[in-house]
Amino acid sequence: MADIEEVASFDAIDILENSLGYHFKSRQLLELALTHRSYQASSPSPSGTETDNERLEFLGDSVIGLVVCDYLYNTFRELQEDRLSKIKSYIVSQQNLSHWAESINLGDSIKLSESERLSGGAKKGSIISGCFESVIGAVFLDGGFESARRIVKNFLDKTSFDAICENDAKSELQEISQDRFGVLPIYRIINEEGPAHNKVFEIEVEIKGTPYGRGTGHSKKEAQKNAAEEALKKLRLSNE
Repeated sequence: MADIEEVASFDAIDILENSLGYHFKSRQLLELALTHRSYQASSPSPSGTETDNERLEFLGDSVIGLVVCDYLYNTFRELQEDRLSKIKSYIVSQQNLSHWAESINLGDSIKLSESERLSGGAKKGSIISGCFESVIGAVFLDGGFESARRIVKNFLDKTSFDAICENDAKSELQEISQDRFGVLPIYRIINEEGPAHNKVFEIEVEIKGTPYGRGTGHSKKEAQKNAAEEALKKLRLSNE
């Protein structure tokens, strides 16, 4: 039985390496990155040795943060520090890292105690997002920063930033509007043209009856995002 489990474990790790596009020089390092503390509690190892992935998780968190900052800085040159910080917070959040982990079936490779696995641990956001960080930390140690950067960048390249930026701009405008004026911004369609399959919407956002921004787009959401971004620029200038 143990031999079958060992073969299954190696198969899962091979699949994981193929999904990452990276093959470890040290398989032991990857094994450590995949070992949750619950597994160690059920299978004690000699004291004084590193037995679970928590230190690698700490390292991977910083590596991912640096790669994301570099990526956002060079991709969104028009955004200021506060907007970049909010987008980064979402990218490195448990919710997003869990999504990345699920996309490569990382939960199949994590070493968990039997009780943790039976309770659904292989699908828990806190566990799989932490394991994703530990794997990136292990890649950093095994192959250097460029290898880790390339893996994280592959995930970033597949990320839909339009939805993130849209929600971010509208959320920020809502916060500022409530804080400064005590009301929510209102979005109005002021023009709509083009055939049904290629419409262009023009939307204006106003606060307390005063227009602050206009935006156009092929969807109402895109036009609202652009209107919110223009309004934010005006509000920032008026506050300087």
